[in-house]
Amino acid sequence: MTAAKCGKTDGEDHMAAAVNAGGRLDRLPISGFHYRIFWLVGAGMFFDGYDLYVGTAVLPALLQSKFSTLAQNAQFVSFTFFGMTIGALVTGFLGDRFGRRFTYQFNLAIFGIASLAAAFAPDITTLNWLRLVMGLGLGAEIVVGYSTLTEFVPPHRVDDGSLSWRSWSSPACR
Repeated sequence: MTAAKCGKTDGEDHMAAAVNAGGRLDRLPISGFHYRIFWLVGAGMFFDGYDLYVGTAVLPALLQSKFSTLAQNAQFVSFTFFGMTIGALVTGFLGDRFGRRFTYQFNLAIFGIASLAAAFAPDITTLNWLRLVMGLGLGAEIVVGYSTLTEFVPPHRVDDGSLSWRSWSSPACR
């Protein structure tokens, strides 16, 4: 069936084949949209990183107050990083399936709800299991955060320092 029989002219058929949205988006100048994405994702990554570093700094106080033992403190760290590993492995597939925006928001919700629950943990065992869940959100958020930033920043602007997202998005980069 020709384009004319489908109600399209040859010009319309040619136009549909010539559209390249990716190339157009890559040529756009940095705008408020880019900065909004940068700040939202960067803030989420900053606070997740902050929690990771502060969480381990609290362990000596937990040990001293007899809330935990040395073995339970090791489990606290291990559960966190095990959760991060699983979250990082799974989230790429989830991001491709459900979209990065939804996945990023879902991971922040997992992390936030588990963090609130951890604040009321009655014992170290409950806290350690909640750290596992928090780790799922942490590991997933890092993967989705960086991929979201690189997806929206035009390629010619990634390495020129205009957004400098690598330098502050994680406290470890300083």
